[in-house]
Amino acid sequence: MKETTLEKLQRVKVENARFDARHNRLTGETMNKVKYASGDGCRSLVFVCPGCESAHAVPVEGDGSKWQFNGDLEKPTLSPSLLIRTGHYAGYFDDDGDICWCKYNADHPEDKAPFTCGVCHSFIRDGKIEFLSDCTHKLAGQTVELFELEKTTP
Repeated sequence: MKETTLEKLQRVKVENARFDARHNRLTGETMNKVKYASGDGCRSLVFVCPGCESAHAVPVEGDGSKWQFNGDLEKPTLSPSLLIRTGHYAGYFDDDGDICWCKYNADHPEDKAPFTCGVCHSFIRDGKIEFLSDCTHKLAGQTVELFELEKTTP
């Protein structure tokens, strides 16, 4: 039996939630603009992206890490750039491209999904996030301070 659009979007939502749960297990350490998360054999930095209005996790130690981190939790610098694609930009929907968050939300205005399709391409340097022009959100081409994160307790 073929999976319906809603079933596929719900499955992808669950898969994304599982990914987030694995990569966002905060250790309880208090940081300024980034927090450490660990799981799946790697240690990641988590920060709130003001363009996407959500958290991103970047592996910096262990399995799968390819980013360099300057070690400064108040003015973090990561390299190379970060490229995050969601929805039809990520290429994990149907090959014919007819299923994505954009299409689902347009077809179901009364029951919109909490996700969007988008591209977030940026550099993090000295505690600021520099959004490149290929971003699909409102901060494309701008540089802004990273948000300070609330303190956590161990």
